[in-house]
This record gives sequence, C-alpha cells and structure tokens, in this order.
Amino acid sequence: MYKALAASVLLASLVACNQPTESAPASDSSPLLASAFGGQVTLQQIERELRHMNAEQRSRLLSDPAEFKKLVGVMLFQQRAVKVAEETGVLDDEYRFILERDRQRSIARRLASDQYEAAQVPDLEEEALAYYHENPQLFTPTPRLSISHIQLNAPTPEDKARRKPEAEKLLKQIREGADFGRLATDHSEDFGRYSAGDIGFIKKGDMVDEFWDAAYALEEGQISDLVETRVGWHIIRLDKRGPSSRTPFEQAKDAIIARLEEEHKKKAVEDWVLRVAPPDDVEIQQDTLDQWWNRRYEALRDSPKAE
Repeated sequence: MYKALAASVLLASLVACNQPTESAPASDSSPLLASAFGGQVTLQQIERELRHMNAEQRSRLLSDPAEFKKLVGVMLFQQRAVKVAEETGVLDDEYRFILERDRQRSIARRLASDQYEAAQVPDLEEEALAYYHENPQLFTPTPRLSISHIQLNAPTPEDKARRKPEAEKLLKQIREGADFGRLATDHSEDFGRYSAGDIGFIKKGDMVDEFWDAAYALEEGQISDLVETRVGWHIIRLDKRGPSSRTPFEQAKDAIIARLEEEHKKKAVEDWVLRVAPPDDVEIQQDTLDQWWNRRYEALRDSPKAE
C-alpha cells in the first residue's frame, strides 16, 4: 500500500513541477493523507513539500517509509506547535510582528528573485571587450619574483651601525665573484640559509616594502646594493620574474560575460524596485520623527550608563 501511495504522490509531484510555482492554496478537495493532534496533512501539502526538495531528497523520501512518515510527523507537529503557541500566549504582539516582518521579507526576496531570473540580457561581447581593455589589472597576473638573499639581523639602530661593515664586506665578496649560495649558507640569518639563500617566489606584501621595492627594481641575475629594513641588512639577487603577460581576451571572455550578465540582472532588479516603490514617494512625518527621536535621546541621556 505504501508503494502505491508513494507512486501516486510522486506522479502528482512530477506533474506539479511542470506547473507555475504560484499554485492555488490547498483545498478541502485534496485527499487527506494523515491526521493527528488536531491537524491534517493532505496529498497537496505533500506535493508542495516535494517541489522544494532536490531529486535525491525526493527519491530518498519516496523509497523509505520511515523517512516519509517522519516528514508527515514533522508537518503535523508544526501545525500543533502553532496551536500550542496560541493557547499559551507565546504568539504575543512582538512575535506576530516578527512573523509578519519575515513574511514580507520572504515575499520581497521571492519577487526580486523572479525579476532577476526573468531579466533580458543583451549580447554582451562588445561590452565584455570594452571591460577587458578598461580593467587590464584584472587580467594580468600579480607580479611574482623568485628571490635569493642574505640577511643579517639588526633590529635596532645600534645593531644596524654595528653590522653594516659586515654586510658591506659580504656584498664586496659577491661583486668580486664569490659564490652567493655559499655565502648565504654560511652567513644568512633567516630560513634561506638552508637553501643557499633561495626563498622562492614572493609577491608584493610577502616582504616589507623596502625589500620588495629593491627586488622589483632588479634585472634577472642582478645583485642589489645593501637594503635596510626594520629586520636588518639584506643583499638581494633576483633569480627570475614570474609571468606577467595579460590573459588573452578569448580566455577571459566567458568569465567577463558572466560577470556582466549578473550586473545587468542586478540592475534590472534595482530598476524594478524603483518602479514599484519609488524612493521619492516616501513621505516622512518630520514632527513625529522629531518627537520620537527626542524621547529616545532623553531616555538615553537619563540612563545610568550616561553618567
């Protein structure tokens, strides 16, 4: 019997999925499926629940009697909970206000969503090309530099003055042909000493500005002068620049069009809101507002926290 009932419900839900979502309210003619606690669940109510489930959820519900019964039980409990709330006074004016506010918000979101989905979007290829040319930074990879360096820690002015001759000596040795990696291994005081000074690729923000600016100004293979930062002294070698060419338009086009399509749809929703509820039509009763605000201000001023 359960399989026959499930099949009839599934058939009804599939038919309903092909109908507009604004279906008629449940009517007394819909077959009664279950009742308890003074509440009732009809087949039409089950169909509506199914329409808000994905295919996997519907399949699980209609193939498992326990899951199906659980859903019916939840629906009956919710009906009973409303009655209990009314009987016990839980549904006071404040709570009813919250329910009504949430109902209005839900309706507004639904209507806005419908406008978004129904928005007519023109051919966007020319607009996408213009967007591509006007925003080159969005389609150019963030500059990355492969760096090796030697670091001598000197956090205070006194340390910097004391260790500068040592840093100058190392720089002189490198310029005279000494092996950069060996000197980094022997003298650098950061993690790069374990990889012959090689710290891999960095981008702006990974290091302090003075370090980045000095490294970015170098040519591949070039050695910097001494670079002073809050950490100490650095000798930097630019090993390689990462790719910096702009992504071709044909590769970026689909993503640009998707972005522009979303912007057009959002604009359509904004225009619809302005048509159905023009802001200029809103009239504030200034006297009422002023009186309310004065009462609020006086209450705040006279409160213990204000002292």
